[in-house]
Amino acid sequence: MRSILPIVGIVCALGIEPSAARTETPVSDIVVRVVDENGQPVPGAYFYGYGYWKRSQQEGLTDTNGMFRYKDQVRSEVGGRITKDKYYKSSGGFWSNSWNGPPLPSTNTVVLKRIVDPVPMAYRDVKAVFPRLDEPVGFDLAAGDWVAPDGKGDTADMLLTATKRFVSWEDFLFSVQITFPGEHDGIHPFVARNPSSPKMASDLMPPQRAPDTGYSRSMTAWVGQKPGERVAYSLTEDRNHVFQTRTRKNEQGEIVAANVGWTDGDIGASPTEDTNGMLFIRYYFNPDPHSRSLEPKSIADQQGKKEP
Repeated sequence: MRSILPIVGIVCALGIEPSAARTETPVSDIVVRVVDENGQPVPGAYFYGYGYWKRSQQEGLTDTNGMFRYKDQVRSEVGGRITKDKYYKSSGGFWSNSWNGPPLPSTNTVVLKRIVDPVPMAYRDVKAVFPRLDEPVGFDLAAGDWVAPDGKGDTADMLLTATKRFVSWEDFLFSVQITFPGEHDGIHPFVARNPSSPKMASDLMPPQRAPDTGYSRSMTAWVGQKPGERVAYSLTEDRNHVFQTRTRKNEQGEIVAANVGWTDGDIGASPTEDTNGMLFIRYYFNPDPHSRSLEPKSIADQQGKKEP
């Protein structure tokens, strides 16, 4: 302790705060490359960035190669947003450097998705109690409810079969088998961050258009815990799903009608002590059977708005 105190005393005598005597935060050079969904550079996109530590702000337009450079003394991360007319905004954070270490190489590719074909879509935030266990229960995606007589729905877009073993909150298993009964219906996962994520993400999470193929007719959502172990679950971060239902094809195998949509996050399920258990799903549903657009007009209408 005697060897440290004189050093601190000298620093204070010189009018320097002990914390400021540390190595000065180095300048980080953050390269941002903005491309469209086809990987082509997007010139003239507006970049606004700010350091979380110093709150210094920088802004400008991407060059002909879709590039912008942010140089400043930055610890850990830089937040920002990238916008352009007729595109969906991308916003979030870039990793810059370690807290006290040297700058880390930071070259970031950000995708700006074009606004192509926005349509009115219904948004549902479902927290539904299973009416019964161990047998299929129909769920109507348009209505966001169980099929009658268990709810107000009239079309079984999905059949959900829940099974439950519950001894205690340290010993349980709850599983939901989800099946699409239509021959050409199904669900297709995709990876995308929610726009509220601290990492860089697009305001439009799915592709602009539902794929024609690649759907699976079933999936399972589950959660459980064994005594002395941690809780395990199927819920996966940044996993979402495109779904297709009420599909009709012509003799050539071409889709002539279908309702499509996408989930905002993964599909979750949970047991409860006093009910059969619950289903959790947030999603957008396109009610037009002749449109394969996954662009909610409610999201597209917010693009280009001025932000504080």
